[in-house]
Amino acid sequence: MTERVHAGKVRQNFKMKKKIAIIVGNSLIARNYIVTNTFENIEEEYNCILYANKKTISSEDKKQLLEGNRFKQYTMSRSLGLISQIMNDANMYKQINKSKSFQYRINRKLKPRRTQKLKSIKQIRERINLLIYRLTVYCISKNILLQSAVKKTIEIIVKREELYKILKNEKYSTIIVPTMGSQAELDITGFMQEEADRTKDNRVNIVWLFDNWDNLSSKTVNTFKAKACSVWGEQSKLHAMSIQGYQEKQIWTLGTPRFEKYYKEQETKKRIMRERKQINYILFCGVALDYDERKVINKIADWSRDQSKKVKILYRPHPWGERYQNAITCKYDELVELDKSTLKKNTKDGIYDTEKYIELIINADLVIGGSTSMLIEAAILKKKYILLAHKENGGRSPYESLIGYEHIGVATGLSNIKVCYDLDRLPEAIEQTKDLRIEENDTILNYIITKECSRYKDNLRNKILSILE
Repeated sequence: MTERVHAGKVRQNFKMKKKIAIIVGNSLIARNYIVTNTFENIEEEYNCILYANKKTISSEDKKQLLEGNRFKQYTMSRSLGLISQIMNDANMYKQINKSKSFQYRINRKLKPRRTQKLKSIKQIRERINLLIYRLTVYCISKNILLQSAVKKTIEIIVKREELYKILKNEKYSTIIVPTMGSQAELDITGFMQEEADRTKDNRVNIVWLFDNWDNLSSKTVNTFKAKACSVWGEQSKLHAMSIQGYQEKQIWTLGTPRFEKYYKEQETKKRIMRERKQINYILFCGVALDYDERKVINKIADWSRDQSKKVKILYRPHPWGERYQNAITCKYDELVELDKSTLKKNTKDGIYDTEKYIELIINADLVIGGSTSMLIEAAILKKKYILLAHKENGGRSPYESLIGYEHIGVATGLSNIKVCYDLDRLPEAIEQTKDLRIEENDTILNYIITKECSRYKDNLRNKILSILE
């Protein structure tokens, strides 16, 4: 018994000597990984230090939410952010045939809208700057010497970065970076992994946790690679290999921590449904895509008036930027209610409560929205979803989004999905959802995101353990 106790202490001491750094690059990462206590199992067993970009916790609300005393802060230079963005866009151009999302993203990001009129000197200047930027990244993508020069510039800037110096000096065994797929922290940690591989230093383990199902197929081809990365499911695992160049043994199929509760809540769905308020509503989810969402709302309202019992429309505007501000200042039909959980005064400075969305989805009669991860949330919770895919003038319509993204197409086969290609037929599509039969074990959903997502924290802890011991 004494030997067993001694062995246990030795093992525990070994773990505590292993230092792990966790990098929080923006507020969305904070919401999805810190608020959800994703790393609590790892923090209990290892000496973990959390680092946050100062911009992430710049306000008092974010400091309180992120428990600022747990974090060490770092600053990121604007020069690294700019050169990383240039290289990411050049990589998209260079390898445009690896993912159809790259062409769509280039068109959205780097081509001016056909319907946009130039009405001021400022707009003309912005148009000229956009054209110069596009020409720059295009030229880099076509010239190996320019690509090598830009990469070398990134490496030089990285070595001057505060975060790089901290991570090198502290000699961490593992550095974990939750990521949306293209932020500058990937260049810092990816370069560190490249340095370690070049010198055959096996003590450095860089792990990237890809947060969304499109991160590997729509953002870029990363300049550097991690030692290991986590993905949603088999679909994004395929993208990691075919687009990003990872080997299968480097990829962990874990899901995403923000959906861990979704899978667990599905088990208590019947209880929640019994407790729901007796108010029938359709949940309409706005997207970042610039199209006329009021037309959709009006179509739903017209359908609702034709019913013997009027159905309310709960509108959740997309919570980002100008689209959000325009949405919340408009006047709507009397049947429409804004989802107050996304209003700024009811949030912690832009970090939104995902648990609220579970309740919104489960209690809705139907969910209507675009080509976003909301359709996956609805699928997990066995809720019917109308996927908007209609055309609008200007070329940036829900239809363009559906056919433009690499990762979306397979989702149209989900058993909870009804695709609406014609906005005038939306009322008809709403009626047709009554005939949808949602599969209890949807093979397409399981292909997109693993059911093991319900054990994300435990599985991540086990994977980290496997590379440390």
